[in-house]
Amino acid sequence: MVGRRSGKYSDLEFRQKFLGEFLEEVDVYLPMDLIMACVNGELAPLTESQPQKRFYWGVDFAKKRDETAVIILEKARQPDGSTKLITRQWFTWAKMDYSDQIGRLGQLRHHLPCGKGIFDQSGVGEPVMEDIKRVVPNAQGLVFSDTVKLDLLGRLRTWMEATQRRKQQPTLADPNVPSLKVPNDKKLVMQLNSITYETSKTGRILFREERKEKIHSDMAWALAMAVAAASEPELAVHDLFAPGG
Repeated sequence: MVGRRSGKYSDLEFRQKFLGEFLEEVDVYLPMDLIMACVNGELAPLTESQPQKRFYWGVDFAKKRDETAVIILEKARQPDGSTKLITRQWFTWAKMDYSDQIGRLGQLRHHLPCGKGIFDQSGVGEPVMEDIKRVVPNAQGLVFSDTVKLDLLGRLRTWMEATQRRKQQPTLADPNVPSLKVPNDKKLVMQLNSITYETSKTGRILFREERKEKIHSDMAWALAMAVAAASEPELAVHDLFAPGG
């Protein structure tokens, strides 16, 4: 018999997998109230070099009209033993050659060292990923698929749900309930809220991305990858990473 929800699954996945609940045919995967529970209006980009620390990177490379998005997280242990992920850098690059992007990532590594990074390899291919690994040794290439997207966004939603629980219960002291802090960045918030899902005839969750002229989802995926890089255990499905990643 299933007791309380396992931290391995987001609330949405748990309700579908174990409680047999029917999901709406099309809906927003990350509701605004869930996102805003993680938003900290005082959070500012880290400008000082921190070479003694290790950070967790998520990088979504540009495809055609999109932007390359980079999000960097710091993992901090809280007094109750829980883990907090804090967004320390977030930015995008538009219409920049891959060689220039790789050069900037290499410079960034010296200021905010990459303890582990997950990079979307889907649009750039293995040769570019190999160049990245030469300047960011702890980078791992990831090829997107429906399974990968569900794992990434499921993890992100689980962190957000835990953060919302802490906000609703300020006196909660539980080492098993982590939290996530993201900036009050309009572009990031809009992109997180723009990802919708639908359920297939077999009950699988499939993601659809908003494709209005000024709304993409690059930053949302970069955040999801950074959270996955910082998460324990690591991505569960053995074939998520690209060959040699």
